[in-house]
Amino acid sequence: MKSVIEEIYDAALKRAEGQRIRRVAIGAGYTYVELDDGGAGVSYSNREGGIRQGLPGNLENMRVDDALQYLLSGRGLEVSFGLAATNALVNRERPELLQRDALVEEELDPNDVVVLVGYFPSYVRRLKDRVKKVYVLEILELASRDVEVYPWWAYSRVFSEATRIYMTGTTISNHTVNYILPSSIHIEHKFIIGPSTPMIENPFAKYKVEGLCGSIISNRELCFKIVSQGGGAGEMFERGCLKKVFLPIRA
Repeated sequence: MKSVIEEIYDAALKRAEGQRIRRVAIGAGYTYVELDDGGAGVSYSNREGGIRQGLPGNLENMRVDDALQYLLSGRGLEVSFGLAATNALVNRERPELLQRDALVEEELDPNDVVVLVGYFPSYVRRLKDRVKKVYVLEILELASRDVEVYPWWAYSRVFSEATRIYMTGTTISNHTVNYILPSSIHIEHKFIIGPSTPMIENPFAKYKVEGLCGSIISNRELCFKIVSQGGGAGEMFERGCLKKVFLPIRA
């Protein structure tokens, strides 16, 4: 049985069509990849494992289908490169993309138990007085007075109560999506969110994900500069070179 990461790789590979990498920036916060047809994408830079010797300086002009293979790597920055290349392929303007957030307060129920896979302070603030309970799963140890925080491997504990999940796309760059997404298939309302999210229905529809909230690059030069100089998603959104988009997934 294929992992979620392998399924994402398969879906992206079908769109590669002989393209090549034009330029790459691997910054402290995010990784940027631009293709020769002008498509560009970003991914969170997972620094748990660097790039193997011989690759730095040789990423440009690489075939996109070769770049996508790094999604399957065991080295964090290589996975980030592969995911940014995936997003350069699939995160593009199209009619079905909406300008909305994954979290719509009117859709919440006071009895909802919400799990945030990744700590999103803005989501915590918006949720905590509207639902029954909010849990956070995080890789890094985190103290919060506003919400109960568990290590990521405690997903089965909190998923047993959950009615709604908002999962960061960073779970792809660190491969925790392979465990978390299949374990949440019984939960009705699931969303993948954040700039690292690939805007592609497969394989997320298989796991009954309701929607994807990712990003599209609207100014390549500015995004490239911000990433190269150590900036993150906050700077890119504030400067207007990255914009949020939402893709509903039909059951």
